[in-house]
Amino acid sequence: MQGIKYIAIGRPQDSIVLSSYSAVNHDPNDKTYNQVFRQVMRHPLLKPSFRFKLDFELGNIFLLIDSHFVVYLVVVDTHFRERHAFELLNKVSADCQPHVRSLQEGAEQSFQKRGLKIMKAAVSKTLYALGNDKMVQVQQKVDEVVDVMQDNIKKTLLNTVLLEDLEEKTAQLSDTASKFSRDARKVKNKNLWNRLKLRMLGGGVATIVLTAIVLPIVL
Repeated sequence: MQGIKYIAIGRPQDSIVLSSYSAVNHDPNDKTYNQVFRQVMRHPLLKPSFRFKLDFELGNIFLLIDSHFVVYLVVVDTHFRERHAFELLNKVSADCQPHVRSLQEGAEQSFQKRGLKIMKAAVSKTLYALGNDKMVQVQQKVDEVVDVMQDNIKKTLLNTVLLEDLEEKTAQLSDTASKFSRDARKVKNKNLWNRLKLRMLGGGVATIVLTAIVLPIVL
């Protein structure tokens, strides 16, 4: 089970691990967890209704001590949130309260079975809830990606429309330029023809004038 490695219930008065549950099958560190738990329960600063966190080379350790001076411990991965760890311990502690009296009557074996059942159920519920939360987070990320993709598609379509509009305007401008060029050539040719006609007309007039002047002299 991802995130939660080990959870246990202990009694500080004699440093006994009353019940423990390994959330990782065949975890080679179970003995290490038990030893660390016993060492923690010997700490002189432990007191009822107290909780704290310890950094551990195999993960993070969270402890909760109830009003009956029963210790609840969980070892989790470093990415596991503190809030979720203490919610799990509070759940186990609350479910164990009706059975804590049996410890005072020397029924440790009976409590061990009940505690194990309670811890298994609490771990399963916690991981199920966290799994649903992760699914929601994943769904949110998927929605964000979809939104980004849709936005990119809209931008692509807009750019396509703008490009097509630009191509159309470019074609229109090219047609206009071609028409202007044709019209300019027509105007140029017309001007050349007009100048040629003027020259021809001027030559004809000059010929008539010269003829009118020269002809009487010759005759």
